[in-house]
Amino acid sequence: MMSQITKPLSLKNVNSAITIYQIEAGGSDELHQHDSFFQISMLLQGNPLVQCEQQFRKLAGRQRLVASPGCQHRHFSEAEAMRLLLFFISPSLLESVYADKMEAVSGPIEFVPWSEDETDGFQRIAETVCTQMITQQVEKLALEQLEWELATLLLTVQEGSHTQKWRGKHLAPYSAIPASIHPVLKRVTDFIQDDVTVDCSLDTLAGVAGISKFHLIRLFREQIGRTPAQYVTDQRVTRAAWLLRNSKLAVTVIAFEVGFGSVSTFERAFRKKYSVSPLDYRNSM
Repeated sequence: MMSQITKPLSLKNVNSAITIYQIEAGGSDELHQHDSFFQISMLLQGNPLVQCEQQFRKLAGRQRLVASPGCQHRHFSEAEAMRLLLFFISPSLLESVYADKMEAVSGPIEFVPWSEDETDGFQRIAETVCTQMITQQVEKLALEQLEWELATLLLTVQEGSHTQKWRGKHLAPYSAIPASIHPVLKRVTDFIQDDVTVDCSLDTLAGVAGISKFHLIRLFREQIGRTPAQYVTDQRVTRAAWLLRNSKLAVTVIAFEVGFGSVSTFERAFRKKYSVSPLDYRNSM
């Protein structure tokens, strides 16, 4: 029986989207397909039956369904309402992440539809995206990284045509070189520190580093303990604190002067680092 379908939350990014999808008890959605996206279905509430092509399975616990573009699928709720967490990922993003890590073109990527292991990583990414996009304006670099992490996670945990080569790729650790003198890291951090307002897209930073975006994110995590986006935000807040101490510029002016897209985003980032508002920080000086 077709029934009311609601989407309590739906967020769209450039190459991905996240939706909370709810169907009332005893209902279902239509048999459908997505021609331009992979869909990942994971359980939040209920005990649904899921159809993928001609196969029917219960979706429970840590299970997930990955429906490839063109795959016919639908969801059936039973005695109670069903709530799912859905991710949509473009094939071009997955192919870009694969090529970036492997330094080779993947060709079309195909996944096995069912899996029963990792869901925590997907939920963490969903919580991060939802929190940031609902509560504040999100910087472009942070959204790029979250999409990159989502695609990397799916390629890592979901079996498919890429798996043997992807998991067989050896990644030498960067930890042998101290962060303070690592030549690649120093090029990027110097670039950021020279002008904190500069375009800090992943493409730009990877170009400065001379390495792939996949390895750039990994290098920052291993050597600095944070992502490039977190590092950029920290440098912008540090520069703002200097201006608050040494200039008479208004807080609003400083927010844009150091590269933030909105005053609210700046104030949240500043309070997270210094535990006070920018104005209270200035007054305490």
